[in-house]
Amino acid sequence: YAAPAQPVNPYAAPAQPVNPYAAPKPVNPYAPQPTIPQAQPVYAGATVVTAEVKGSVVVTVSGAGSSQVNGTYTYSSQEDGVDCFAKGNMHIMRHTMSGQTAWWICDWKAGNKNATDDYYFCKTKSALPPSHGWTLDKHCKGKRPAPKVAVSK
Repeated sequence: YAAPAQPVNPYAAPAQPVNPYAAPKPVNPYAPQPTIPQAQPVYAGATVVTAEVKGSVVVTVSGAGSSQVNGTYTYSSQEDGVDCFAKGNMHIMRHTMSGQTAWWICDWKAGNKNATDDYYFCKTKSALPPSHGWTLDKHCKGKRPAPKVAVSK
């Protein structure tokens, strides 16, 4: 017994070619985004977009009252499902704790992320460090003014 053939819908859009290198479309904009080891075209309908290459994002921190945080940060690892950036032991990383998500500029003592000195933070769930909104509180070692942060791709 052969199953009946499925009827063909003449109005259906043609099937798109499957790209094995394409990143899946995220459902939740705050969900961790996949990283792709090298740039590959990602097919999104009729538009072709080039995927980011890990390490292609550079973060520049300037104007901070604590001068040791100023400088250029490059990709170092992934934390909290997003890219983390470093300049020596200084890191810019996103962290979620007790339902609160924030980006932090901190010093990982001897590269140990569990022994940090926090300098500045910004409460946001963005996938990249924000350009504004950085602040500090009594637990931070940073000095005013808070830094300016620029992300370039």
